[in-house]
Amino acid sequence: MEPLSDQDPRRLGEFTLLARLGSGGMGRVYLGRSPGGMQVAIKVIREDIAEDSGVLARFRREAATVRAVRSPYTARLVAASLDAPPHWLATEFVPGPTLLRASRGTPLEPALCVGLFAALAEALAAVHAHGVVHRDVKPHNVILSPGGPQLIDFGIARAAEHTVLTHTGQTPGTVGYTAPEVLLGGPAGPAADVFALGATMAAAATGRPPYGAGEWPVVSYRVVHGEVDVEGVEPRLAELIRGCVAREPGDRPDPAEIVRRCAVSFALAEYPPYRRLLESAAPAPPPPPAHPPATRRRRAPLLAVGGLAAGGLTVALLLWLLPDGESGNGGNGGAAGESPVESPAESPDEGEIGGETAGESDGAGGNGTGGSGAGGERLTIGVKFDQPGLGVQDVNGELSGFEVEVARYVAAELGFDEDDIDWVEAPAAERENLLLRNEVDLVVATYTITEDREAVVDFAGPYLTAHQDLLIRAEDEVADVAAINDLTLCSVTGSTSALNVRDGLAPGVRLEEAATWSECFTALDEGRVDALTNDDALLVSYATSAESPGGYRLAGLGLSTDYEYGIGIPEGETELRDEINAALSRMIEDGSWEAALRAHLTGVADYDPSPPEL
Repeated sequence: MEPLSDQDPRRLGEFTLLARLGSGGMGRVYLGRSPGGMQVAIKVIREDIAEDSGVLARFRREAATVRAVRSPYTARLVAASLDAPPHWLATEFVPGPTLLRASRGTPLEPALCVGLFAALAEALAAVHAHGVVHRDVKPHNVILSPGGPQLIDFGIARAAEHTVLTHTGQTPGTVGYTAPEVLLGGPAGPAADVFALGATMAAAATGRPPYGAGEWPVVSYRVVHGEVDVEGVEPRLAELIRGCVAREPGDRPDPAEIVRRCAVSFALAEYPPYRRLLESAAPAPPPPPAHPPATRRRRAPLLAVGGLAAGGLTVALLLWLLPDGESGNGGNGGAAGESPVESPAESPDEGEIGGETAGESDGAGGNGTGGSGAGGERLTIGVKFDQPGLGVQDVNGELSGFEVEVARYVAAELGFDEDDIDWVEAPAAERENLLLRNEVDLVVATYTITEDREAVVDFAGPYLTAHQDLLIRAEDEVADVAAINDLTLCSVTGSTSALNVRDGLAPGVRLEEAATWSECFTALDEGRVDALTNDDALLVSYATSAESPGGYRLAGLGLSTDYEYGIGIPEGETELRDEINAALSRMIEDGSWEAALRAHLTGVADYDPSPPEL
């Protein structure tokens, strides 16, 4: 738990502040104590944005939502100060791992999934009964507390009759969990929450992202046009999930129908697999706060916030969506155990699934990441799992790529062996969230350094410099920017790269969209398009896995200013930043940086970036 700094308040209202729990796009969250000794999580809005009437309206709406919704499965509002600065709200402190942490990579057994399904449906019923739509149900926003699951983060919740987007031109929610009608610009009604619940339970039941991994345009395309991943899920549970994620909102069951079909006849909080899930995902006890280690993230990386939010003990309403933040998904496949579990005593009716005999795993739960336990100190690093040449996971679970090598080198320089590293998938949409929730220590995942991001996280590096370019066939040539007007460009649906070229450089260019980059490469190979456009590093990455590696080259036009890829770290970690920068300098000086680049980014022969200046 981070100690309070000189700039942090010591009291808010009647509450004594004990420590800083984390930061979000709108402010900070503190652990506080009431005069009677009750622990609370206090969210404080940033003073520099408090004058924005829209921000204040959103904050007040969140407080009103939490105050109105009364359910065993939502955290209780304790107090709030909404009329004068500092603006804050205090909710009860809810300990427990997130469902994301508990189920990442490990499918939960069916009966446990059914219990969670029913409990979260009851939570949604309570939310909807007050005319509110949550709009961001996902594994990240479900806390598995000792008393049962808790639905948190009402930061973008709105009254059901309001359909205004969170920001102009953006859809609310998280990709992979956002309903098709919302992605297509429609309203986010109660049925959209049901869709998100179904996707959440698909992730819990499989240990995989409900619509696969990838950049947000690709995942969004699958949501609108594809099918949810329920491979290997118990048939009746899979049927309920499919019903919840039906493309048409009217075809989805309401929360009451979900509860009926689950037909749960056991107390989830007392259910042995649920208790074991909490134990397996819980972190080691936090170190005494009076004696923080000198280099906190080297000695106990994920205990930097006292083993609470960092290790998986999360607080209700701890973090909220970043302004203009991307949305995404996470997790990777795994296997469940097969020990039999006794079915609930009462037989369910036709179509009910609560009485299904299910497999149980003593080890069901998260990957155990969360701090220094009996096994020693650990470092958790977020990387791409699906970016060839940069960060990719093979069928055996092995990771490789230039960014993975950078991360390994830095980890070694920080004093961590390979066996001390826990790797976490960091899709583009989740990079800030992983850091803000203290679920990772570092993010090395094509993370461009921007002013907006530096407002909420810090960066070390850069470790690579990129710019927008064209990828063309090796035998072709594009003489200058003006020549682009005669070309047909391919880009993935939703990408802004091709639009930037057309709107800012070459208005005569023809644009072709594809669902995936592999389709763009096929079109390039077949001569249906003339070029692909994106960051040069990403183009080389895609070319590395293409069917004709080496058959392409960069046009070398430099269609943008340079982008710097940095290593994301939690805000305020200046000592860690300096150590990482020193490690990157050594990597460049001893030739390891060049060797890693040449070993992994092989798709384009003339790709020759210079080492970045640190």
